[in-house]
Amino acid sequence: MKNIFVSGSAAYDEIMDFPHHFKDYFHPEKLHQINVSFSVDSLAKHLGGCATNIVYALKNTVDYYGLDSRLRGNDACTIYPVIAVGRDGGEQIEFFKKNNIDTSYVQQDKKLYTATGKVITDKNDNQIWGFYYGACALNPKLETITYNLQPTTRLDFWIISATHERPFTTALRYVIKHKLPYLFDPGMTLTWIRDDLLRKGVMNAQYVVGNDYEIAMIEKRLNMTVKEMLEAGVNIITTLGSKGVELVESVKLVELANSKNNSEKTERRIFVKAIKLKKVVDPTGAGDAWRGGFVGALAAGKPIAECLIMGNVMASFAVQTVGTVEYQVTKAEIEKRVKTLTK
Repeated sequence: MKNIFVSGSAAYDEIMDFPHHFKDYFHPEKLHQINVSFSVDSLAKHLGGCATNIVYALKNTVDYYGLDSRLRGNDACTIYPVIAVGRDGGEQIEFFKKNNIDTSYVQQDKKLYTATGKVITDKNDNQIWGFYYGACALNPKLETITYNLQPTTRLDFWIISATHERPFTTALRYVIKHKLPYLFDPGMTLTWIRDDLLRKGVMNAQYVVGNDYEIAMIEKRLNMTVKEMLEAGVNIITTLGSKGVELVESVKLVELANSKNNSEKTERRIFVKAIKLKKVVDPTGAGDAWRGGFVGALAAGKPIAECLIMGNVMASFAVQTVGTVEYQVTKAEIEKRVKTLTK
């Protein structure tokens, strides 16, 4: 039995489309005293949040590999979102249950509302966002995980993704303290996370993932190169959008056969191109779907190249619909897309 824990946010996204240009409704000399109202053409409400998005792609991936937890076999995989929802979080909980995702560590608060992002987008794709953390800011009750699972039979893996500072920090310190393997996804925390905590998160991770900007920011913040992270045993994954993804895998000091005094540092780079699509509807949530696909294949014990491929495949489904968990997958379509990357 494998247990995968996903720490992050659960949220609702409310998306509104403004059929004109924001710039036409702002007075440049009166920006110190703004009072505007935008009438929108459409309103769409979707489930979202990093953890919800990752968990959905993860579940689709483990199901593809036949690791459904209901089978209760040695290779079965149970997915646990470690999140908090509010008094309006019933829809999130029902979504997890409908998709056979364990809700044992989904905390529901009776007073706060679930985290919510509201956005208005104009004709030039300019956006005005408002985000409410709500129940997302609650600290997870991680001590229950330690007590409820048998240490002798545990095979845990964690995904640490962006959320409010309090639960993010708590979850990160928890996995480091218990020496649990984890994928570290600090991207959207880089505006607030302290350098010392960022360093601990990176240096104790099995995998660090981010886009090329985020990886560069991590290097700058820590005053370390990717090469130096590799030498410490950390694997670095850089997502490149429509270009694909690259993994730089750490291979620690290896003794040369001919001499005990010499050693060489090696690394392995694997690049996987993206799935070619005729149309991209909405790129929101693609990165989260990638993480779910990658870790799902990892849980199935697949070679690392296949894990990267599965990440790209799940991301390709996510960008073809509006909403981050609205896409549907089939085994046949997954296999079809996998083949395009293995030819």
